[in-house]
Amino acid sequence: MSDHKLLKDISSKFSSDFAKYLDRNLYFIPFCGPASFRDIDSEKWWAKKNRKYFIINFIFILIKNILVGLKKIIFLSFTNFKYYNNNDKNKILCISPSTLCEFDNGKISSEYLSNDDTKYANWIIINYGRSYEIRRYFILISTLKILNACLKSFLVSNKKTQALFPFLSSINWIISLNWVNYYLTFKYINKTIYLKKPNYIYCIHELHPFSRISWICASSNKIKSFTNQHASISSDKLWCFPEENEIKAGLKCPDFFYVYSSDTKKLLKKFYPKSTKFLIKLSHRYKHLNNFKKKTYSFKEKRLNHILFIGSLAWWDNSILFKSLKNIINNKKIKSKITVRLHPNAKTSLIFRSHLFYWKLFSKIEISKRNLYKDFEIADLIMGVSTTALLEASLSGINTVSIYDNEFKDFNSMPLHLKIEVQELKSISLINFLKLNNYSNDLNKINELFGLNENLFYFKDCLKEISKI
Repeated sequence: MSDHKLLKDISSKFSSDFAKYLDRNLYFIPFCGPASFRDIDSEKWWAKKNRKYFIINFIFILIKNILVGLKKIIFLSFTNFKYYNNNDKNKILCISPSTLCEFDNGKISSEYLSNDDTKYANWIIINYGRSYEIRRYFILISTLKILNACLKSFLVSNKKTQALFPFLSSINWIISLNWVNYYLTFKYINKTIYLKKPNYIYCIHELHPFSRISWICASSNKIKSFTNQHASISSDKLWCFPEENEIKAGLKCPDFFYVYSSDTKKLLKKFYPKSTKFLIKLSHRYKHLNNFKKKTYSFKEKRLNHILFIGSLAWWDNSILFKSLKNIINNKKIKSKITVRLHPNAKTSLIFRSHLFYWKLFSKIEISKRNLYKDFEIADLIMGVSTTALLEASLSGINTVSIYDNEFKDFNSMPLHLKIEVQELKSISLINFLKLNNYSNDLNKINELFGLNENLFYFKDCLKEISKI
Protein backbone atom coordinates (compact mmCIF):
# COMPACT_ATOMS: atom_id res chain seq x y z
CA MET A 1 0.00 0.00 0.00
CA SER A 2 1.40 3.41 -0.95
CA ASP A 3 2.20 5.97 1.71
CA HIS A 4 -0.62 8.25 0.55
CA LYS A 5 -3.15 5.42 0.27
CA LEU A 6 -2.43 4.42 3.88
CA LEU A 7 -2.72 8.03 5.10
CA LYS A 8 -5.91 8.54 3.11
CA ASP A 9 -7.50 5.42 4.65
CA ILE A 10 -6.52 6.51 8.17
CA SER A 11 -7.65 10.11 7.58
CA SER A 12 -11.01 9.10 6.12
CA LYS A 13 -11.64 6.71 9.03
CA PHE A 14 -10.66 9.48 11.46
CA SER A 15 -13.01 12.04 9.83
CA SER A 16 -15.94 9.58 9.70
CA ASP A 17 -15.50 8.76 13.43
CA PHE A 18 -15.13 12.48 14.12
CA ALA A 19 -18.52 13.17 12.47
CA LYS A 20 -20.22 10.40 14.46
CA TYR A 21 -19.20 11.98 17.76
CA LEU A 22 -20.91 15.28 16.94
CA ASP A 23 -24.61 16.14 17.12
CA ARG A 24 -26.80 16.97 14.15
CA ASN A 25 -25.97 20.69 14.31
CA LEU A 26 -22.24 20.08 13.88
CA TYR A 27 -21.74 16.62 12.29
CA PHE A 28 -20.78 18.12 8.90
CA ILE A 29 -17.84 20.12 10.33
CA PRO A 30 -15.21 17.31 10.06
CA PHE A 31 -15.89 16.94 6.31
CA CYS A 32 -14.56 20.48 5.83
CA GLY A 33 -11.41 19.90 7.91
CA PRO A 34 -7.96 18.68 6.84
CA ALA A 35 -8.61 15.00 7.57
CA SER A 36 -11.45 14.86 5.02
CA PHE A 37 -10.69 17.78 2.69
CA ARG A 38 -7.22 16.45 1.95
CA ASP A 39 -5.60 19.47 0.35
CA ILE A 40 -1.90 19.07 -0.44
CA ASP A 41 -1.59 22.78 -1.22
CA SER A 42 -2.41 23.85 2.35
CA GLU A 43 -1.52 20.74 4.40
CA LYS A 44 2.19 20.10 3.84
CA TRP A 45 2.24 16.91 5.93
CA TRP A 46 1.02 15.00 2.88
CA ALA A 47 4.63 15.27 1.66
CA LYS A 48 6.58 12.57 3.47
CA LYS A 49 9.72 14.70 3.86
CA ASN A 50 7.72 17.31 5.82
CA ARG A 51 6.61 14.82 8.49
CA LYS A 52 10.08 14.58 10.00
CA TYR A 53 9.58 17.76 12.03
CA PHE A 54 5.80 17.55 12.19
CA ILE A 55 5.49 17.79 16.00
CA ILE A 56 7.79 20.82 16.20
CA ASN A 57 5.90 22.51 13.37
CA PHE A 58 2.61 21.62 15.05
CA ILE A 59 3.62 23.47 18.24
CA PHE A 60 4.61 26.65 16.37
CA ILE A 61 1.47 26.53 14.20
CA LEU A 62 -0.69 25.87 17.29
CA ILE A 63 0.62 29.03 18.98
CA LYS A 64 -0.05 31.01 15.80
CA ASN A 65 -3.56 29.54 15.42
CA ILE A 66 -4.46 30.32 19.05
CA LEU A 67 -3.67 33.96 18.28
CA VAL A 68 -5.59 33.75 14.97
CA GLY A 69 -8.60 32.24 16.79
CA LEU A 70 -8.51 34.95 19.48
CA LYS A 71 -8.45 37.68 16.85
CA LYS A 72 -11.40 36.08 15.02
CA ILE A 73 -13.55 35.74 18.12
CA ILE A 74 -12.77 39.28 19.32
CA PHE A 75 -13.59 40.91 15.96
CA LEU A 76 -16.03 38.19 14.73
CA SER A 77 -14.02 37.92 11.50
CA PHE A 78 -15.64 35.05 9.63
CA THR A 79 -17.47 34.39 6.41
CA ASN A 80 -20.12 36.76 5.22
CA PHE A 81 -22.47 36.33 2.30
CA LYS A 82 -24.01 38.31 -0.52
CA TYR A 83 -27.09 37.08 -2.34
CA TYR A 84 -27.50 38.22 -5.98
CA ASN A 85 -31.00 37.85 -7.34
CA ASN A 86 -30.75 38.02 -11.13
CA ASN A 87 -34.29 36.82 -11.73
CA ASP A 88 -37.02 35.43 -9.48
CA LYS A 89 -37.76 32.82 -12.16
CA ASN A 90 -34.23 31.43 -12.10
CA LYS A 91 -34.23 27.80 -11.03
CA ILE A 92 -30.52 27.51 -10.23
CA LEU A 93 -28.77 28.72 -7.09
CA CYS A 94 -25.00 29.07 -7.70
CA ILE A 95 -22.77 28.95 -4.64
CA SER A 96 -19.18 30.13 -4.95
CA PRO A 97 -16.34 31.57 -2.90
CA SER A 98 -15.37 35.03 -4.15
CA THR A 99 -12.00 33.64 -5.31
CA LEU A 100 -13.68 31.68 -8.14
CA CYS A 101 -15.72 34.51 -9.61
CA GLU A 102 -15.58 38.26 -10.17
CA PHE A 103 -18.12 40.98 -9.50
CA ASP A 104 -17.92 44.16 -11.54
CA ASN A 105 -20.52 46.83 -12.30
CA GLY A 106 -23.30 44.69 -10.89
CA LYS A 107 -22.36 41.65 -13.01
CA ILE A 108 -20.90 38.33 -11.96
CA SER A 109 -18.40 36.54 -14.21
CA SER A 110 -16.40 33.34 -13.89
CA GLU A 111 -13.94 31.57 -16.15
CA TYR A 112 -15.90 28.38 -15.46
CA LEU A 113 -19.24 29.62 -16.90
CA SER A 114 -20.53 31.48 -19.93
CA ASN A 115 -21.76 35.04 -19.45
CA ASP A 116 -25.31 33.87 -20.21
CA ASP A 117 -25.10 31.20 -17.51
CA THR A 118 -23.95 33.67 -14.85
CA LYS A 119 -27.14 35.66 -15.56
CA TYR A 120 -29.30 32.53 -15.79
CA ALA A 121 -28.78 31.75 -12.09
CA ASN A 122 -29.05 33.47 -8.72
CA TRP A 123 -25.89 33.53 -6.61
CA ILE A 124 -24.53 33.21 -3.11
CA ILE A 125 -21.03 34.70 -3.05
CA ILE A 126 -18.99 33.73 0.01
CA ASN A 127 -16.46 36.25 1.27
CA TYR A 128 -14.68 37.09 4.52
CA GLY A 129 -15.30 39.98 6.89
CA ARG A 130 -17.21 40.86 10.04
CA SER A 131 -20.09 38.51 10.88
CA TYR A 132 -23.00 39.41 13.16
CA GLU A 133 -24.78 36.08 12.71
CA ILE A 134 -23.08 34.21 15.55
CA ARG A 135 -22.52 34.68 19.28
CA ARG A 136 -19.16 34.36 21.01
CA TYR A 137 -20.43 32.04 23.75
CA PHE A 138 -21.78 29.66 21.07
CA ILE A 139 -18.35 29.61 19.37
CA LEU A 140 -16.59 28.78 22.66
CA ILE A 141 -19.02 26.01 23.68
CA SER A 142 -19.08 24.48 20.19
CA THR A 143 -15.27 24.60 19.90
CA LEU A 144 -15.02 22.54 23.09
CA LYS A 145 -17.55 20.02 21.71
CA ILE A 146 -15.64 19.72 18.43
CA LEU A 147 -12.27 19.33 20.20
CA ASN A 148 -13.78 16.59 22.40
CA ALA A 149 -15.10 14.73 19.33
CA CYS A 150 -11.73 15.10 17.64
CA LEU A 151 -9.92 13.61 20.64
CA LYS A 152 -12.36 10.68 20.83
CA SER A 153 -11.77 9.95 17.13
CA PHE A 154 -8.03 9.77 17.75
CA LEU A 155 -8.39 7.52 20.82
CA VAL A 156 -10.46 4.92 18.93
CA SER A 157 -7.92 4.72 16.09
CA ASN A 158 -5.93 1.48 15.99
CA LYS A 159 -3.03 3.18 14.15
CA LYS A 160 -2.31 6.08 16.46
CA THR A 161 1.14 6.92 15.10
CA GLN A 162 -0.22 7.60 11.59
CA ALA A 163 -3.47 9.05 12.98
CA LEU A 164 -1.41 11.77 14.70
CA PHE A 165 -1.20 13.63 11.36
CA PRO A 166 -4.93 14.09 10.74
CA PHE A 167 -5.56 14.48 14.50
CA LEU A 168 -3.04 17.27 15.18
CA SER A 169 -3.84 19.02 11.87
CA SER A 170 -7.50 18.96 12.86
CA ILE A 171 -6.68 20.39 16.31
CA ASN A 172 -4.89 23.30 14.68
CA TRP A 173 -7.76 23.83 12.24
CA ILE A 174 -10.35 23.84 15.06
CA ILE A 175 -8.32 26.19 17.30
CA SER A 176 -8.00 28.66 14.41
CA LEU A 177 -11.84 28.70 14.34
CA ASN A 178 -11.95 27.90 10.63
CA TRP A 179 -14.86 25.58 11.41
CA VAL A 180 -17.06 28.63 12.12
CA ASN A 181 -16.89 29.66 8.43
CA TYR A 182 -18.53 26.38 7.38
CA TYR A 183 -21.10 26.47 10.17
CA LEU A 184 -22.20 29.95 9.03
CA THR A 185 -22.29 28.75 5.40
CA PHE A 186 -24.50 25.81 6.36
CA LYS A 187 -26.93 28.14 8.14
CA TYR A 188 -27.01 30.72 5.35
CA ILE A 189 -27.55 28.21 2.51
CA ASN A 190 -30.41 26.52 4.38
CA LYS A 191 -31.98 29.90 5.08
CA THR A 192 -31.69 30.90 1.41
CA ILE A 193 -33.19 27.62 0.24
CA TYR A 194 -36.13 28.13 2.60
CA LEU A 195 -36.75 31.70 1.36
CA LYS A 196 -35.94 31.39 -2.37
CA LYS A 197 -36.89 27.73 -3.04
CA PRO A 198 -34.45 26.94 -5.90
CA ASN A 199 -34.86 23.78 -7.99
CA TYR A 200 -31.11 23.14 -8.38
CA ILE A 201 -27.89 23.94 -6.57
CA TYR A 202 -24.68 24.34 -8.56
CA CYS A 203 -21.09 24.78 -7.31
CA ILE A 204 -18.08 25.69 -9.43
CA HIS A 205 -15.47 23.70 -7.46
CA GLU A 206 -16.47 20.05 -6.97
CA LEU A 207 -14.19 19.46 -3.95
CA HIS A 208 -14.15 22.74 -2.05
CA PRO A 209 -15.48 22.51 1.55
CA PHE A 210 -18.12 25.11 0.67
CA SER A 211 -19.32 22.71 -2.04
CA ARG A 212 -19.50 19.88 0.48
CA ILE A 213 -21.72 22.04 2.69
CA SER A 214 -23.85 22.81 -0.38
CA TRP A 215 -24.35 19.10 -1.20
CA ILE A 216 -25.40 18.42 2.41
CA CYS A 217 -27.91 21.31 2.31
CA ALA A 218 -29.24 20.23 -1.10
CA SER A 219 -29.69 16.63 0.04
CA SER A 220 -31.50 17.54 3.29
CA ASN A 221 -33.83 19.86 1.35
CA LYS A 222 -34.36 17.32 -1.47
CA ILE A 223 -32.92 19.63 -4.15
CA LYS A 224 -30.93 18.32 -7.13
CA SER A 225 -27.27 19.38 -7.13
CA PHE A 226 -24.67 19.45 -9.87
CA THR A 227 -21.10 20.56 -10.55
CA ASN A 228 -18.40 20.34 -13.16
CA GLN A 229 -14.73 19.38 -13.04
CA HIS A 230 -12.65 22.48 -12.34
CA ALA A 231 -9.12 21.19 -13.08
CA SER A 232 -7.28 18.19 -14.49
CA ILE A 233 -7.60 14.96 -12.50
CA SER A 234 -5.05 12.16 -12.72
CA SER A 235 -4.41 8.88 -10.90
CA ASP A 236 -1.91 10.50 -8.51
CA LYS A 237 -4.49 13.03 -7.28
CA LEU A 238 -7.17 10.66 -6.03
CA TRP A 239 -6.59 11.01 -2.28
CA CYS A 240 -8.66 14.23 -2.49
CA PHE A 241 -11.87 12.33 -3.20
CA PRO A 242 -14.33 10.91 -0.63
CA GLU A 243 -14.14 7.42 0.83
CA GLU A 244 -17.08 5.08 1.50
CA ASN A 245 -16.85 5.40 5.31
CA GLU A 246 -17.09 9.21 5.03
CA ILE A 247 -20.19 8.95 2.86
CA LYS A 248 -21.76 6.51 5.34
CA ALA A 249 -21.03 9.01 8.14
CA GLY A 250 -22.98 11.75 6.37
CA LEU A 251 -20.75 13.32 3.70
CA LYS A 252 -22.90 14.08 0.64
CA CYS A 253 -21.93 14.23 -3.02
CA PRO A 254 -23.46 16.04 -6.02
CA ASP A 255 -26.27 14.28 -7.88
CA PHE A 256 -24.66 15.11 -11.24
CA PHE A 257 -20.96 15.56 -11.93
CA TYR A 258 -19.81 16.84 -15.33
CA VAL A 259 -16.26 15.72 -16.15
CA TYR A 260 -13.97 16.24 -19.15
CA SER A 261 -13.63 12.67 -20.38
CA SER A 262 -14.64 9.03 -20.07
CA ASP A 263 -11.21 8.28 -18.57
CA THR A 264 -11.86 10.76 -15.74
CA LYS A 265 -15.30 9.24 -15.25
CA LYS A 266 -13.72 5.79 -14.80
CA LEU A 267 -11.19 7.16 -12.30
CA LEU A 268 -13.83 8.83 -10.12
CA LYS A 269 -16.83 6.50 -10.19
CA LYS A 270 -15.40 4.21 -7.50
CA PHE A 271 -15.23 7.10 -5.01
CA TYR A 272 -18.83 8.25 -5.39
CA PRO A 273 -22.19 6.69 -4.47
CA LYS A 274 -24.36 5.24 -7.23
CA SER A 275 -26.68 8.23 -6.84
CA THR A 276 -23.99 10.47 -8.40
CA LYS A 277 -24.31 10.38 -12.20
CA PHE A 278 -21.28 11.27 -14.32
CA LEU A 279 -21.74 13.18 -17.56
CA ILE A 280 -19.21 14.67 -19.99
CA LYS A 281 -18.80 18.28 -21.16
CA LEU A 282 -16.02 20.69 -22.13
CA SER A 283 -15.33 23.31 -19.44
CA HIS A 284 -15.29 27.01 -20.31
CA ARG A 285 -12.00 27.17 -18.43
CA TYR A 286 -10.27 25.20 -21.19
CA LYS A 287 -12.30 26.09 -24.27
CA HIS A 288 -9.54 28.51 -25.35
CA LEU A 289 -7.33 25.47 -26.04
CA ASN A 290 -9.40 24.88 -29.16
CA ASN A 291 -8.17 28.24 -30.47
CA PHE A 292 -4.61 26.98 -30.83
CA LYS A 293 -3.34 25.93 -34.23
CA LYS A 294 -2.62 22.42 -33.05
CA LYS A 295 0.66 20.97 -34.22
CA THR A 296 2.38 17.66 -33.66
CA TYR A 297 6.03 17.98 -32.70
CA SER A 298 9.10 15.81 -32.24
CA PHE A 299 12.54 17.04 -31.27
CA LYS A 300 14.86 17.58 -34.25
CA GLU A 301 16.88 20.63 -33.17
CA LYS A 302 20.66 20.50 -32.78
CA ARG A 303 20.71 23.06 -30.00
CA LEU A 304 18.51 24.65 -27.38
CA ASN A 305 18.98 28.40 -27.39
CA HIS A 306 16.21 29.25 -24.95
CA ILE A 307 14.55 27.26 -22.13
CA LEU A 308 11.44 28.60 -20.41
CA PHE A 309 10.58 27.40 -16.88
CA ILE A 310 6.95 27.95 -15.80
CA GLY A 311 5.67 27.61 -12.23
CA SER A 312 2.15 27.20 -10.84
CA LEU A 313 0.40 28.17 -7.61
CA ALA A 314 1.13 25.04 -5.51
CA TRP A 315 3.94 25.21 -2.94
CA TRP A 316 5.31 21.80 -3.93
CA ASP A 317 5.36 22.80 -7.62
CA ASN A 318 7.59 25.78 -6.75
CA SER A 319 9.75 23.61 -4.50
CA ILE A 320 10.45 21.27 -7.41
CA LEU A 321 10.95 24.21 -9.78
CA PHE A 322 13.54 25.70 -7.41
CA LYS A 323 15.52 22.43 -7.33
CA SER A 324 15.28 22.22 -11.14
CA LEU A 325 16.68 25.70 -11.63
CA LYS A 326 19.55 25.09 -9.18
CA ASN A 327 20.47 21.87 -10.96
CA ILE A 328 20.23 23.19 -14.48
CA ILE A 329 22.17 26.41 -13.73
CA ASN A 330 25.02 24.29 -12.27
CA ASN A 331 24.92 21.82 -15.18
CA LYS A 332 27.90 22.68 -17.40
CA LYS A 333 26.41 20.75 -20.34
CA ILE A 334 23.57 23.28 -20.64
CA LYS A 335 24.48 26.65 -22.19
CA SER A 336 20.94 27.80 -22.99
CA LYS A 337 19.42 31.11 -21.96
CA ILE A 338 16.99 30.47 -19.09
CA THR A 339 13.77 32.39 -18.51
CA VAL A 340 11.66 31.86 -15.37
CA ARG A 341 7.96 32.61 -15.29
CA LEU A 342 6.30 32.26 -11.86
CA HIS A 343 2.59 32.21 -11.07
CA PRO A 344 1.62 35.76 -9.99
CA ASN A 345 0.04 34.46 -6.74
CA ALA A 346 2.65 31.81 -5.93
CA LYS A 347 3.93 31.71 -2.35
CA THR A 348 7.65 31.00 -2.69
CA SER A 349 10.16 30.53 0.11
CA LEU A 350 12.59 33.25 1.15
CA ILE A 351 15.46 31.00 0.01
CA PHE A 352 13.92 30.62 -3.45
CA ARG A 353 13.35 34.39 -3.76
CA SER A 354 16.94 35.08 -2.64
CA HIS A 355 18.32 32.71 -5.28
CA LEU A 356 16.14 34.29 -7.96
CA PHE A 357 17.50 37.71 -7.02
CA TYR A 358 21.11 36.43 -7.14
CA TRP A 359 20.67 34.57 -10.44
CA LYS A 360 19.01 37.59 -12.04
CA LEU A 361 21.69 39.97 -10.70
CA PHE A 362 24.45 37.87 -12.31
CA SER A 363 22.47 37.30 -15.55
CA LYS A 364 22.06 33.58 -15.03
CA ILE A 365 18.30 33.85 -15.58
CA GLU A 366 15.69 36.27 -16.84
CA ILE A 367 12.41 36.66 -14.95
CA SER A 368 9.56 37.16 -17.39
CA LYS A 369 6.67 39.58 -16.97
CA ARG A 370 5.65 39.29 -20.62
CA ASN A 371 2.47 37.87 -22.05
CA LEU A 372 2.58 34.07 -21.79
CA TYR A 373 2.28 33.57 -25.54
CA LYS A 374 5.16 35.98 -26.21
CA ASP A 375 7.27 33.68 -24.04
CA PHE A 376 6.07 30.72 -26.08
CA GLU A 377 7.32 32.37 -29.27
CA ILE A 378 10.93 32.65 -28.08
CA ALA A 379 11.25 29.30 -26.28
CA ASP A 380 12.84 26.18 -27.82
CA LEU A 381 11.85 24.09 -24.80
CA ILE A 382 9.33 24.69 -22.02
CA MET A 383 9.70 22.96 -18.65
CA GLY A 384 7.41 22.90 -15.62
CA VAL A 385 5.81 20.65 -13.02
CA SER A 386 2.02 20.87 -12.95
CA THR A 387 1.10 24.01 -14.83
CA THR A 388 -1.49 23.73 -17.63
CA ALA A 389 0.73 26.11 -19.63
CA LEU A 390 2.65 22.95 -20.56
CA LEU A 391 -0.48 21.66 -22.22
CA GLU A 392 -1.00 24.91 -24.12
CA ALA A 393 2.61 24.86 -25.30
CA SER A 394 2.32 21.22 -26.31
CA LEU A 395 -0.81 21.91 -28.36
CA SER A 396 1.08 24.73 -30.09
CA GLY A 397 3.82 22.33 -31.19
CA ILE A 398 6.50 23.49 -28.72
CA ASN A 399 8.73 20.91 -27.04
CA THR A 400 7.64 20.43 -23.42
CA VAL A 401 9.04 18.45 -20.50
CA SER A 402 7.31 17.87 -17.15
CA ILE A 403 9.64 17.69 -14.13
CA TYR A 404 8.93 15.37 -11.21
CA ASP A 405 10.65 14.76 -7.88
CA ASN A 406 10.83 11.38 -6.15
CA GLU A 407 10.32 13.15 -2.82
CA PHE A 408 6.89 14.20 -4.12
CA LYS A 409 6.24 11.09 -6.21
CA ASP A 410 2.56 10.83 -5.26
CA PHE A 411 1.91 14.44 -6.23
CA ASN A 412 0.49 15.56 -9.52
CA SER A 413 2.57 16.15 -12.63
CA MET A 414 1.09 17.01 -15.99
CA PRO A 415 -0.03 13.91 -17.91
CA LEU A 416 0.88 13.24 -21.56
CA HIS A 417 4.26 14.91 -21.39
CA LEU A 418 7.84 13.66 -21.54
CA LYS A 419 8.98 13.51 -17.91
CA ILE A 420 12.35 13.97 -16.24
CA GLU A 421 13.38 13.51 -12.58
CA VAL A 422 14.71 16.69 -11.01
CA GLN A 423 18.06 15.15 -9.99
CA GLU A 424 18.79 14.19 -13.59
CA LEU A 425 19.05 17.88 -14.45
CA LYS A 426 22.36 18.07 -12.55
CA SER A 427 24.35 16.35 -15.29
CA ILE A 428 22.13 15.43 -18.23
CA SER A 429 22.45 16.79 -21.76
CA LEU A 430 18.92 17.92 -22.55
CA ILE A 431 19.53 17.74 -26.30
CA ASN A 432 20.57 14.07 -26.02
CA PHE A 433 17.68 13.40 -23.62
CA LEU A 434 15.15 14.79 -26.10
CA LYS A 435 16.70 13.01 -29.08
CA LEU A 436 16.98 9.71 -27.23
CA ASN A 437 13.34 9.74 -26.13
CA ASN A 438 12.17 10.95 -29.56
CA TYR A 439 8.94 12.10 -27.91
CA SER A 440 6.06 13.58 -29.87
CA ASN A 441 2.85 15.03 -28.49
CA ASP A 442 -0.35 13.01 -28.89
CA LEU A 443 -2.99 15.55 -29.93
CA ASN A 444 -5.81 13.00 -29.76
CA LYS A 445 -4.95 12.08 -26.17
CA ILE A 446 -4.75 15.74 -25.14
CA ASN A 447 -8.10 16.45 -26.81
CA GLU A 448 -9.65 13.50 -24.97
CA LEU A 449 -8.12 14.34 -21.57
CA PHE A 450 -9.58 17.86 -21.57
CA GLY A 451 -12.76 17.07 -23.49
CA LEU A 452 -11.82 19.45 -26.29
CA ASN A 453 -14.08 17.61 -28.75
CA GLU A 454 -17.06 17.59 -26.37
CA ASN A 455 -19.98 20.03 -26.22
CA LEU A 456 -19.48 23.07 -24.00
CA PHE A 457 -21.02 23.18 -20.52
CA TYR A 458 -24.21 25.30 -20.56
CA PHE A 459 -26.89 25.34 -17.86
CA LYS A 460 -29.83 24.98 -20.27
CA ASP A 461 -28.31 21.89 -21.92
CA CYS A 462 -27.43 20.41 -18.52
CA LEU A 463 -30.95 20.85 -17.16
CA LYS A 464 -32.42 19.15 -20.23
CA GLU A 465 -29.96 16.28 -19.78
CA ILE A 466 -30.57 16.02 -16.03
CA SER A 467 -34.36 16.02 -16.44
CA LYS A 468 -34.13 12.86 -18.58
CA ILE A 469 -32.19 10.87 -15.97
